[in-house]
Amino acid sequence: MNISIQPIIIIMNDLTDAHKQLLNLCEQKLSNIKNNNMEELSKVLNIERKYIQKIDQLETKRQKVIEEFISRHNIPVVEKTASQLLQHLKNSNERVILEKQIVKLIEVIVQLRAIEQLNEELLQQSMEFVQTSLDLFDPTMKNYNYNNHLSEQSSQSSKNRSIFDSKA
Repeated sequence: MNISIQPIIIIMNDLTDAHKQLLNLCEQKLSNIKNNNMEELSKVLNIERKYIQKIDQLETKRQKVIEEFISRHNIPVVEKTASQLLQHLKNSNERVILEKQIVKLIEVIVQLRAIEQLNEELLQQSMEFVQTSLDLFDPTMKNYNYNNHLSEQSSQSSKNRSIFDSKA
């Protein structure tokens, strides 16, 4: 393998590993949500925040490494991405290795999005349950004032009638 593509492969591998670790945390978060273990959920969220920062740093580094490679080799691309770079690699071995790494990363990201969507739905359902429970303990007076609302409607409807529409 050409030594110049090696840093890109390494950073893509690091990004994939970081996303896998984040996926593991999301699975823990899902378990904690299901088991209503708020203390552990809080701990997982703090750790998750650190991994997200790590992924942001790795992503910035990946962009920089790819930009440097593209600039150094005068590769004409519209966007400086790994996918664009893939199309211009002459060495088929490098192209296959980079393509496999990109696919691995995308697969982990897809899994991550799916589990995060599930976590979001579970949290939304939990919030709706809590709100419904609170509403049961604190009923509002709106439900008991049917007549007041009806009398306002009837007085407004009589205001909207002309003299010719009034009843004799």
